[in-house]
Amino acid sequence: MNESQMSAPLHLIFACLTTCLALLVTASVASAETQVEQPANADKLALQSSLTEAERNWLRKHRTIRHGIISNQMPFEYVDDNGQYRGLTSDYIAIISEQLDISFEPSFFSDLTTLSKNIRENRVDLASYLPPPRGKLSYSESVIEMPIALFGRQDSALIVGIESIRDERVVIEKPSKAEQILSQFYPQIAVSYVDTPAQGIQAVLAGNADIFIHNVFSVEYYTRKLGLPPLKTVSNTPYTFDIAFAVTEDLRPFIPIFQKVISGLSKRERQLIFDKWVNIEVTRKLDLKRIGLWAGAALLLVLSVFLAILRWNKILQERVAYRTQELELSSKNLRSLARHMDQVREEEKAKLAREIHDELGHTLISLTMAVRRLKSTALKNFSQPEVSSFATQSSLIQSSLIQSSVTQSSQTKSAELNSQFDEIKALLLKASSTSRSIMSDLRPSVLEDLGLAAAIEWLAHEFEIHHQTLCIVRGAQPPDTISPTIAIAVFRIVQESLTNIAKHAKAKTVQIKLSSDNGLLKIEIIDDGVGLQSGWDNKEGSFGFQGMRERAMSFNGEISVANGKKSGVVLRLQIPYQKSDIDSRH
Repeated sequence: MNESQMSAPLHLIFACLTTCLALLVTASVASAETQVEQPANADKLALQSSLTEAERNWLRKHRTIRHGIISNQMPFEYVDDNGQYRGLTSDYIAIISEQLDISFEPSFFSDLTTLSKNIRENRVDLASYLPPPRGKLSYSESVIEMPIALFGRQDSALIVGIESIRDERVVIEKPSKAEQILSQFYPQIAVSYVDTPAQGIQAVLAGNADIFIHNVFSVEYYTRKLGLPPLKTVSNTPYTFDIAFAVTEDLRPFIPIFQKVISGLSKRERQLIFDKWVNIEVTRKLDLKRIGLWAGAALLLVLSVFLAILRWNKILQERVAYRTQELELSSKNLRSLARHMDQVREEEKAKLAREIHDELGHTLISLTMAVRRLKSTALKNFSQPEVSSFATQSSLIQSSLIQSSVTQSSQTKSAELNSQFDEIKALLLKASSTSRSIMSDLRPSVLEDLGLAAAIEWLAHEFEIHHQTLCIVRGAQPPDTISPTIAIAVFRIVQESLTNIAKHAKAKTVQIKLSSDNGLLKIEIIDDGVGLQSGWDNKEGSFGFQGMRERAMSFNGEISVANGKKSGVVLRLQIPYQKSDIDSRH
């Protein structure tokens, strides 16, 4: 197993872990966002039926309304990090757009003053967050009412009301509903101004102010959002901060239409919208912080596991590399041993072939000649009456036969003796032929005397005679530099291949093609037989091809076998033909 194969499972494990982590975070965020049920839309058909003909005509003429939006009044109205209009008013605008089939063209402003100026100059038709009064504008009824209260530190004393403020340092947001109330009804109270609710809360907590006057929900929202200690409500007021929609004089007819859409929403639906942006929005942000902490811990755990896996993988790779090296060395040693054993076997075969040729072969030839002389002498002497002298000469070989034949007539004895001598001669010739065949199998003399090409042609000729199958040898003469050990290996592979063809192929024609190129001897053996059956290489006892492959590999050769294009089998062998090349690779 190489490094890429071993590291692939690690990448898969890391991808799975990070995917699970991402899904966990996504699911947690989605859960926080969907904890509040989305308000159901009013029945569109019922709304359309409640509109007058004049209202329908007005809507047909005003398909797009220019909408002014404050970009930083969270959670009521703001622009998120992706530049999208968000907040409590965005849900009301979406409901109105869907119910009336109109669209809103948004324009974003940084503060109420700029928005008021643009709506007075008729650059904006509608404002969804513009506390009254703001000039000659028409306002809808309040969409939401939020109590205004006095907030102090947890150790602050309770106050009966705004009118009870004496020496306390008071801070308010400007502009805000609290500013309008104090300037109109309590001008005697000295106040300091801040730009945002968050600054007012922080001023009280830091001891720079004693009381912050603002609506309850904004104070709670920013306290939880910023993770600040909660303020204490030191007094309530009879005043509320109302969110209402404002339009220019030209869009005054839109107010009653707007009211019909809003009145179609139930109290529960309005509360759901409020909770979604005021309560749940804060909870979601807090949950995101918590999720971030858990995600960081989980990521750290994932990285730790990943590093541990990498370390273990490195250890495994080192072990695999070491064992692979051992196996390669063992395989190399086994091939060297196999090659050495092949050489030893060939030497033993050569020695045995010489002994058979020198001893048994000569003995059989001498015995054949002796029998021939004995036959000639016996037949000559049987024509004379003195049989005893003939018996004396042949007593060493056929004494019992001659003794039993003495009593017969000379003519009959001569015929029987001639027949028996012919039988002995035939047996001797058969023994001589068998010994030559054994010597050829053990060590073909043609390979040593005439070379590899002639030896292969001799194999083809013998194959034709014994199996009545045409065997054609084609191609160039192998190089003269081919080493004897490689020549023997190639000869044995060709011999084994022809044996396999004779056993299994049922072929009518066999072709043997010889070639050499770039120091490689190449041989193709092609037959037109039945071809290879499925699973032939796994068949029990089929060691022929395995032996050929091991023999080729022991000399850094390669061998392959496959079915032919139309029929039969093609065996391909290529092997370096110089022994020095082989030895240098081992």
